[in-house]
Amino acid sequence: MIYYSLISILFIFSLFQQINLKKGQLKLLKYFSITLLIIVGGLRFEVGADWYSYKNLFLSISNYSDVFNSREEKLFMLIMFLSKNIINSYSFFIFILFNIAFLLKVKILNYYSKDFFLSLLIYVSAIFLIYDINGIRQGLAISLVLLSIPYILNKNIYKYLFLVLIATFCHTSAIIFLPFYWIANIRFKKKFILQILTLVVVFSIPLREFVLNSSLLDYLFTFQRLSGYENFLFNSERNTSIPILSLAVFQRFVIFYLFWFYYDKLKCDKKLKNLLLNGYVISLIIFLIFSFSSEFAARLGFYYKSLELLIIPLIVSSQIKIINRVLLLILFLIYAIISVYRLLSTDGNGLIPYNLYFF
Repeated sequence: MIYYSLISILFIFSLFQQINLKKGQLKLLKYFSITLLIIVGGLRFEVGADWYSYKNLFLSISNYSDVFNSREEKLFMLIMFLSKNIINSYSFFIFILFNIAFLLKVKILNYYSKDFFLSLLIYVSAIFLIYDINGIRQGLAISLVLLSIPYILNKNIYKYLFLVLIATFCHTSAIIFLPFYWIANIRFKKKFILQILTLVVVFSIPLREFVLNSSLLDYLFTFQRLSGYENFLFNSERNTSIPILSLAVFQRFVIFYLFWFYYDKLKCDKKLKNLLLNGYVISLIIFLIFSFSSEFAARLGFYYKSLELLIIPLIVSSQIKIINRVLLLILFLIYAIISVYRLLSTDGNGLIPYNLYFF
């Protein structure tokens, strides 16, 4: 299957990078990988759980008033409207939107990742399939918040706020990333982090019961901007609660443990390393607090969980011995395969069968 083939190719390229190939060779493999993902992601046809709903939206939009009268976020609608006026083709819009979302992520990975191909491997197993193919509005929003990382590190609050604001005009949920500017550079003690995570784990179950049995959610959904998300919570086919003892929680804590265990040995700028740690802790907290809804937990948590694209290559590349790098690469390959398998096993995943536009 095409998704497993992508992972296999990127795994092999990652092995090559760990062997320290020449820069020219690595550059060629980078261009090949980027082109391959642009073809698979941008030239897909009738692939994606929301393909037809967005296609109907594309066909219905005809003037600027439709952009502002739609429930969907306005920047997303504006891109759709402009694309339609350039070439009246839904496939062209999908190609343009995917390229924007994907290439923005590539820019950050190319600058910060210690293993570009391993970053892409992790990207394919999650963000690529879940958001850049399915939830395309949030895929674009995730790209924009990742693009804000340099401005967090350099403490440029205006550019940071601008990018987060633009991200919320693609998907409202991006507002969850707004406080990160003030949290990212704080150096929390390890003992404090462990205490916070322990408390969140302990109280997440009673908190979940309280939320589901209170009128709080009904009140929130009275707001027009949030009303569209009511379906995610109360549609039993799309939503389930997340047990604390689940594979999804286990995977996240394994990555956190590895990052925590190797933290002092990681070869990385201290500010970036601290940002990644704080961000991943927030992803765990969000995932557990919103465990009453798998949709909410995943959608809100992924703005921070996407930092895995930098964390995992950092863990692997910081190993001195080649054998340790290879073993960790294999571990994360298994992690990626399991993630893809779980996605493809979900009803209504919209990912199979895969069709290419030209065929």
